[in-house]
Amino acid sequence: MSFVKDTFYKQKGFVKTISERERISSAGLWLHWFYCYIRYGATPSDWYCYELYKYRHSTLRKFITRRKNIELDHIFNPLEYKEDFDNKMRFNKVYSEFVKRKWLHYPQSDISVIKQSAWGGVIVVKPLNLSSGRGIFTFDPSTSNWDELESKLQGKEYLLEQRVELHPEIERLNPPSCQTIRVYTVVDANGNVSVIDAVIRVGGGDAIQDNFHAKGVVYPIDLKTGRISSAGKDLLNNEYLVHPSSGIFMPGYQIPNWNGVLDFAIRAASLNKAARFIGWDVAITPSGFEMIEGNYYVYCGLMQIFDKKGKYELIKSYK
Repeated sequence: MSFVKDTFYKQKGFVKTISERERISSAGLWLHWFYCYIRYGATPSDWYCYELYKYRHSTLRKFITRRKNIELDHIFNPLEYKEDFDNKMRFNKVYSEFVKRKWLHYPQSDISVIKQSAWGGVIVVKPLNLSSGRGIFTFDPSTSNWDELESKLQGKEYLLEQRVELHPEIERLNPPSCQTIRVYTVVDANGNVSVIDAVIRVGGGDAIQDNFHAKGVVYPIDLKTGRISSAGKDLLNNEYLVHPSSGIFMPGYQIPNWNGVLDFAIRAASLNKAARFIGWDVAITPSGFEMIEGNYYVYCGLMQIFDKKGKYELIKSYK
């Protein structure tokens, strides 16, 4: 019941915003969303961010909505490998070739072992089985109390990781956060790996995460040049030519070592070609690249919010 209530209130807010901005009848917008929800499986966020209210069936059927996202997930990604990605500790082990930062698991490693580990600098503390940056915090041994850290960790599972040092051109976009490149790869029926899209996620304010839920802004990247190709968007579909925290004008900004980013993601995707559709989060460092995580359930929204072109047929063509 709480899900229904949350969905209703979210859609109510979207309808109000669009009705006032576009001068469209609220009743008509509600009817259009109900139609999109029933026929295409579109959530309120799908409907709002892709501006589905502007389109008819011939265009609407091409968008990857929540329902079609689940369908693609079932087609391309067998359940037997899901835990390799969803469990952060297991991911770090399976993809150790691409994860260079030091890390420990609590409570397998107790606070005395963690304290003695000579990592240097800030430690990033991640709940083991949460996503979207939820519950992540940092611990600075030089300024914080180890007893306080232990009290926060007790009774739960965490991954403690060495903080990733970013390439200066990536760090300057928003120094407090770890900016990552989301690279989407698909493995076709013949085992060929393709990169089909990429975006850069830039954190906002003093958040350490770079995602939408932490005031982040996402910018599209031109695959050929590695340059940011247009204004970015936040969780509510607001556009930003200039990043709100750093004041940097983003369109045209060159991502460093771009060909290396693509090669790094392709090599990671080639490690297990049975996991066919993955969204890789790659950090660019001064000396190379660091794999932050791989997303087995691939949120496809970031591929469709900029050009407002549905990617369902594109992904399905790799089947």
